[in-house]
Amino acid sequence: MTKKFSFPIFIVLYEISTYLSNDMYLPALPFVKENFDITESLVLLSLTFWFIGSFSIQFLTGPFSDRYGRKPILILGCLLFISANLLAAHTEIYILFLIARCMQGASVCCVVVAGYASIHEFFDDKEAIKTISLMNSFMILAPAFGPLLGAWMITRFHWTFMFDLLAMLTLIAFFGFCFYMPETNQHKTTHLNFKEMCLDYFDILRNRTFLAISLSFCLIFAGLISWITASPFFIMVTLHKSPISFGFIQLIVFGGFVVGTRMASFYASNKDISTKIIQRGLSSIIIAAVICLFAAYVRHYSFEIYVLGMTFYAFCTGMVFSPMQRQAVFTAGPKMGCNMAMFFTIMSLMCVVGSITINLFYNGLMLSMAIILTVFALLSCLAHLCRRCSSY
Repeated sequence: MTKKFSFPIFIVLYEISTYLSNDMYLPALPFVKENFDITESLVLLSLTFWFIGSFSIQFLTGPFSDRYGRKPILILGCLLFISANLLAAHTEIYILFLIARCMQGASVCCVVVAGYASIHEFFDDKEAIKTISLMNSFMILAPAFGPLLGAWMITRFHWTFMFDLLAMLTLIAFFGFCFYMPETNQHKTTHLNFKEMCLDYFDILRNRTFLAISLSFCLIFAGLISWITASPFFIMVTLHKSPISFGFIQLIVFGGFVVGTRMASFYASNKDISTKIIQRGLSSIIIAAVICLFAAYVRHYSFEIYVLGMTFYAFCTGMVFSPMQRQAVFTAGPKMGCNMAMFFTIMSLMCVVGSITINLFYNGLMLSMAIILTVFALLSCLAHLCRRCSSY
């Protein structure tokens, strides 16, 4: 029994390694430009290729894990990520480096689909919410500590060493899956048909409850992504704060997310866990957005108030993540792999939307950040109201 309950640890190790491949990489961008002797625009392509990979095979990993099992997909994902890191660390050809970056992003698809599907299948409602909340508490540390860890590592090693380190960490997860991972998919499909796969996804998208819950949470998450995208420019360029100060501010904000996930775990003993936490979380997210709007009009301590509002927003996001994810995937049908793939595909697309929105409408002022955050919060509540209306 101990072996079976230890496999979420290896899922965490694998997943956090995939996220660090992007978060730790950010401080290395100038060194990449010098190493490959390329322009800044080409360097930024390495970020784009990672995000392309992060949602490139979501639709395939779901059906494949339904057909062949969760464990083989996780093992193959580890091998893909290890290979990608070794290629990125040791190639001298930039095109191959871009391919490696895309492979790193694609590895995320394996763990978020097959990994989280195995959690939902193995545990009951209470234990699943607690386990996912605890896992997310570790996952959110990547954007908080990743850039600082990457900057520290660059000062002591060659910038490519970070990829070798991530390959070694993932190798531990690989052996963990081989020896400790139970196969949670006890109802594997007998065949894999592309037409049926498309029909399965179409049926999931026709499920109004699934779509409303997924959009509601993913819009909240898009607001958090908008902060991640804009905050480096606002904090370090507009406010002229140091990278260390930026790191501590991120730690405060994402610490709120960690506390929120633990709050969700604490309330997991409540029979009405999903309904109560989601309702409280969504209403509180509007309050958090209003605090950020208020900060844009305050002369004194305006940024400190904004950080307070953003921390509260992150707290609410962490609080609703596990129950909303579980509600969504269990209303979409019996094929858990496809359900998880669709949920995280919507989530990935909303992350792109959040980033693009900042690029289009952020003008360097706190007010623009607050307005964007408020719009996402209101759209999330609207999607949730549509879900409630469709249930009648």
